[in-house]
Amino acid sequence: EETYRAAVELTAYLCRAYRLDPQGDGVVLCHAEGYQRGIASQHGDMLHWWPKFGRSMDDFRSDVAGEMEEETMTSEAFEKLYNIVNPLYTSLTQVPDYWREETAQLVQAGAIQGDGVNPIAIRREALQAAIVNKRYTDQGR
Repeated sequence: EETYRAAVELTAYLCRAYRLDPQGDGVVLCHAEGYQRGIASQHGDMLHWWPKFGRSMDDFRSDVAGEMEEETMTSEAFEKLYNIVNPLYTSLTQVPDYWREETAQLVQAGAIQGDGVNPIAIRREALQAAIVNKRYTDQGR
């Protein structure tokens, strides 16, 4: 529930900032919907998980629209939400188990480095992209 609320609030903030209608055609999409339009990878995280919690992408878009009707978000609130949905990993122990081995390999290869204070310093979305790239490269492509 906390992650869902954070995603709703963050998406509402971005839609508000860019003056987008979250219920407009093609504005807020999941990966599967984006794939159908030829602009995203083919996986359906939201379509797979949200129904288990009684949620759909239409619910999400509606909740984002409702959130936009409420007061505007402060930069501090945005930072807090951003850190929930896209945390900064500063050590291998913070990296999810399913990415840890590949992350260690990327660190050893010098592809992921620290920031002078922490052994590593990488946001979740950047780590995910690095791992996808590594897997693609490891397949000889």
